Amino acid sequence: MRESFVFYKEYHDAIQSIKEGFGEKVALQFYEAIINYGLNGIEPTFKKKYQPIWHIIKHYIDLSIKHKNPSTLQELFDKEYGKEFEIWMEILHDTPPERGQGGGYNTPCQGGEK
Repeated sequence: MRESFVFYKEYHDAIQSIKEGFGEKVALQFYEAIINYGLNGIEPTFKKKYQPIWHIIKHYIDLSIKHKNPSTLQELFDKEYGKEFEIWMEILHDTPPERGQGGGYNTPCQGGEK
């Protein structure tokens, strides 16, 4: 049993969407699941349609524990993925990274080519 874990704002945002889409009862189940898993390592059993949502949240709880509870998801991503995450975010926002010495990064859209 852990004494604490980080409850990121993004968990709350996701649960608000769950509440809007599936109702308050399911949203409360997610709050309980996050707390029970974050503190006690007890994994919930959700209906099949909720499992993908849970697996994403569980992944971030596991990463935050692995990296000793970074205070933000950005800090967590930086610790887990480093420069790779920053590069892919640039790609997603259609601003490929600059090429460095020796040819630059190996990305699908180097130099803005698609």
